[in-house]
Amino acid sequence: MKMKTWKKAMLILLMLALSLIFVSPILLLLNSSFKELKEIYAYERILGQEKLLVVCNFAGEAMDLEIPAEFVEKSAKLLISNYPGTKITDTLHLQPYEARVYHIEG
Repeated sequence: MKMKTWKKAMLILLMLALSLIFVSPILLLLNSSFKELKEIYAYERILGQEKLLVVCNFAGEAMDLEIPAEFVEKSAKLLISNYPGTKITDTLHLQPYEARVYHIEG
């Protein structure tokens, strides 16, 4: 990945994170789980019955990611994305350098 492209991806991720801090206190918690993948950074944030799923594709090509069934079953709401949003399914089809944040309650 070219450094210029990497910087753009990191800037997008930072902007998404900063904009969400004012939405919910769930982002201030340290309780989270991570899924290790080479090109995709994905994790959950948990506060009581609320959960956020953060997914970032740092690859220069489209990638697929299977997500926890709970987010599909409870119709997670897309909070923010740098591409037009799509309905959540068991496999997310992420565009190059795409970042999304989904939210579920209860």
